[in-house]
Amino acid sequence: MATFRAVPIYFKGKKIAEIESADYTISSGDEAQHGSDGVLGYSKGQTTTKLVCNVVVPVAGMSSTLEAALLNKETVTMGLAIGGKLHQIDMNPMECNYKSDSKAGTLKGTFNFEGGAPDVTG
Repeated sequence: MATFRAVPIYFKGKKIAEIESADYTISSGDEAQHGSDGVLGYSKGQTTTKLVCNVVVPVAGMSSTLEAALLNKETVTMGLAIGGKLHQIDMNPMECNYKSDSKAGTLKGTFNFEGGAPDVTG
């Protein structure tokens, strides 16, 4: 039986949060090149990544680090296990949204990240 682990978020070498659920997109950046006869080929664009973290759970003692990274326009390192390989990407936090539940005593955040091509190992 496979073991599923939460995606970790690292900032300056320290694990600061885990992601409960996420949407991960890799885009080639290629664009169709059109001519009078139709599509002639595709340009070779820059590979980009987007990560929408639907629930970010801070590691104890690190609750404000992601927000600070966003406000200070700092980069965080994301590590995702995809198909038996590790995708490691330096990404910029682009947007955050918080959800609190005082009855349950929880504060969870949704963050959007963007970055370049992943470093794939494994």
